[in-house]
Amino acid sequence: MHRMIVGSIVVVLCSAFSTVGASSFVEITIAAGPQERKNIPVRVPLRLGKDKIATVALTGPDGKAIPTQWTKPGLLSGEGSELHFILPHLPAGQTLRLHADLSTNEPLGEESFAWHDHPGDHTDLFFGKRPVLTYYYHPLDESSKESRERTYKVFHHLYSPRGDRVVTNGLPDDPKIHSPHHRGVFYGFNRISYGDGKTADLWHCTNGAYQEHDRFLASEAGPVLGRHRLAIRWHGQDKKAFAEESEVAAPRCPQG
Repeated sequence: MHRMIVGSIVVVLCSAFSTVGASSFVEITIAAGPQERKNIPVRVPLRLGKDKIATVALTGPDGKAIPTQWTKPGLLSGEGSELHFILPHLPAGQTLRLHADLSTNEPLGEESFAWHDHPGDHTDLFFGKRPVLTYYYHPLDESSKESRERTYKVFHHLYSPRGDRVVTNGLPDDPKIHSPHHRGVFYGFNRISYGDGKTADLWHCTNGAYQEHDRFLASEAGPVLGRHRLAIRWHGQDKKAFAEESEVAAPRCPQG
């Protein structure tokens, strides 16, 4: 038996088989603790041999299915794999026992996250037909002031839960945008010191500084989450990269 804490939720695993074969199962007991839990993402690290898990069927005491996804380890995880699901509801002070059937069989066609890449420009994440986010990673274009403003940083564009409108600013060629550096979700600073007295502004990307997509480190999608991990280079006034950022985006499917 293994014990682990996810936030303040206690997760207890029982009867975890090390050899998967055609199918196996894991019993998961969740203790809510002192607070009511509703639509809580739960991540359960597991090590179950070398067989590749393709599908997981997770059910509660009432026999109802809970969407579940088997993934590779996350950014802060060690070796092994992870079981992800959204805990719909658990009152304070109560426990819930779940049964997870693990299988090497390929999943059936169910609504899930999926990445759609447009190489060299952007990649879209959809849940079914609903857009969730767009990652813009076009290369720097300094052929004009307008082109540079449009391409001097990479960022994630987010959509509303129904996918019917954008909730982050757009690209600077959108006439509604008054601050072109406020365009989406990104990471940057306007007062950076590095090396031998060098400085850079990676917030406004002035004086030649810019961010550049280097490569995709990992990418996953399924019924519970879609995520990717990126390597982004930060360039200073001399155009040389002085830092590399590892960025993660991981939207999850809401329940209820």
